[in-house]
Amino acid sequence: MDGLKFVQINLHRSRAASGAVANLITKHKIDIALIQEPWTINDKIKGLGMLGNVLNRCSGDRPRTCIIHTNRIKPVLLPQFSDRDMTTMLLEKNNENSRLSKVVAVSAYMPYNERNPISNRMELLVEWCVRQAASIIIGADTNSCHELWGSSTTNDRGLKLLDFINSNNLTWLNEGTRPTFSMSIREEILDVTLTSAEIQPAMKEWRVFDDPSLSDHRYITFILKIRGIPTNKIVSEKRSLNIDCYLKTLKDKLTDPPKVYGTPQEIDTYLEHVTNAITNAANEALICKSKGFHSKLPWWSTSLQKVDERCKKLRRKARRTNRTRDKRKQRRAELKLGRMIREAKRKSWRGFCKGLKKLQDIARINRVLERVDQNSLGLLTKRDGTLTNNIRETLEVLIAEHFPGAINDTNTEQRSNEETERIYLTRNPRPDWGLASKFISGEN
Repeated sequence: MDGLKFVQINLHRSRAASGAVANLITKHKIDIALIQEPWTINDKIKGLGMLGNVLNRCSGDRPRTCIIHTNRIKPVLLPQFSDRDMTTMLLEKNNENSRLSKVVAVSAYMPYNERNPISNRMELLVEWCVRQAASIIIGADTNSCHELWGSSTTNDRGLKLLDFINSNNLTWLNEGTRPTFSMSIREEILDVTLTSAEIQPAMKEWRVFDDPSLSDHRYITFILKIRGIPTNKIVSEKRSLNIDCYLKTLKDKLTDPPKVYGTPQEIDTYLEHVTNAITNAANEALICKSKGFHSKLPWWSTSLQKVDERCKKLRRKARRTNRTRDKRKQRRAELKLGRMIREAKRKSWRGFCKGLKKLQDIARINRVLERVDQNSLGLLTKRDGTLTNNIRETLEVLIAEHFPGAINDTNTEQRSNEETERIYLTRNPRPDWGLASKFISGEN
């Protein structure tokens, strides 16, 4: 059975923490990262783009949440349930063997200065999930404490969050008392993973990671067991194309095309025949390789790995002894790791730029840097005021609005034939011009 690996972390708006989570995602092959307080510049999320697709929806203010996912999955951003403090995406099953039809994943930040940790948008999202029979996973920095999920105390925000959990048939995955928020003067469990009761049996291996996050929060990882998710992708090397083999194969596959292509359906059939011939000929002439969905970090090195391991050992020792001296050593090691990560990323980027010699490569880099981040379309509001239920319905609405009558219908051809026959039977008979010429010429 396949599984989707999640990580949940508050980066505390740190550049070094962004580099640390990049290493974690690459090292442990994380599929989905629920991020709170990412590193931003000019209200734009930075430092996470090379890990995969970054989803967020925030206009004007600095975003405090985002979701990162690899190309292994194709989720849909739900903009109507996303804002500065909340990013929501919908994951639909792509395999008939999957037990889960719809899963909604949320990265949420609950501001500490609000009396009620639950926003109106969050309540609307949970109600929508109930109507759509969708399961929900919420990775949140709640800034709320309750002894039921391991906190050392219970506050008013924790009580309100518990009421929200109980009233919506949710539950939490937190286990044990290992703190998710750690400072030199305080340790607490503030990060909570919430999920629907029906999906809880599919959630496995929830734990707080020991890897240094270079933030005041710690990594939380868990796995969603689900079928139908690919583990590798097939990549074709275009430079390995055998031109002679390709042309010969293409000629053989195009020898017997459809003979008739007068109607739109026949034109589509002919086009499909040509497209399949080109695709199959290229596949036979190319060298294909299996490749994973997680790329390596170009700036990570063995020296960084050694410092990372040392930070992990010092953290364990500081937690075991609880002495101030050990905590200071841990802090100094983490600061050193942060400086080394920033320096390594800067050096790697400069080396890459110096290696650009062709004008087209430089122009391509400029286009990438100038490109504005674009999220997926998500769900749309229909004319009757309701939302589309999935991405297929969204595409159908777009086609119906921009190209009226363009949606294929299995009965379209039958109705067209019936209409043609009706017109033929009801129209007046054509005039007989031969008989008319006889009358005019006076022939018997």
